[in-house]
Amino acid sequence: MKMIKSFFLLIIAISILKPVKAQQTSDSSNVIKINLSALLMRNISVQYERKISPKMALALDIHLLPFGKLPYQSVVSDIVDVSNIDFTRANIGAFGIIPELRFYPGKKGTLRGFYFGPFVSYSRYKTDLPINYSSKTGIFNGDISTITGGLQIGIQSKLSKKIYLDIWIIGPNYGGSSGNLVFKGNLDEVEQSALRFSIQDVKDNFPIKFIKSYKVDQNGGDINVKGPWAGLRGAGINLGFRF
Repeated sequence: MKMIKSFFLLIIAISILKPVKAQQTSDSSNVIKINLSALLMRNISVQYERKISPKMALALDIHLLPFGKLPYQSVVSDIVDVSNIDFTRANIGAFGIIPELRFYPGKKGTLRGFYFGPFVSYSRYKTDLPINYSSKTGIFNGDISTITGGLQIGIQSKLSKKIYLDIWIIGPNYGGSSGNLVFKGNLDEVEQSALRFSIQDVKDNFPIKFIKSYKVDQNGGDINVKGPWAGLRGAGINLGFRF
């Protein structure tokens, strides 16, 4: 959260030091957008962007993924390729906020053309992580919070006087995660050993090394999440209204 507070202070300072000229009225300096491509993944993503100078804008994205089945399970399974996770039984929900400072270097000025923008992303995930062990499945429930920083690259076009199209080309980001996932059950010694093996397999082979430590006993398992986190905020198609 300290990174997000620092970023907010920075963009507020820039807003004060670089105010929009008086003739640029507020009714022409704002764009509200909805991410159409995110809707395909059951994700509701809305962004507000405000022009603050001839070449700069501030943007704030808020997104919500209602808790439910993991979207595109087969695709995720192929990418992650960890046999001990049963993606068909996985559930996920998320809430996130992304402040962004955009630079428009082209001749068209702010809100139009190519742009790049450093951003900070905070997300909180609620998840059911199913881990197979000894012909059974343990559902690990819990929350994972992530804070990452990255750079968004995109192109924003004017379709009409009020309608805009914002295409996110790519937005790699990297940071850290923290959280706790818990499974409760009655396990004998053989099942405990099998579950430890499965969790260790997930820890070793999952693309993102998010598991810091874990504990398994006769009452179930506990996974401590703390480690690096990487993401790719890109390929987004946003339809906007300027006001």
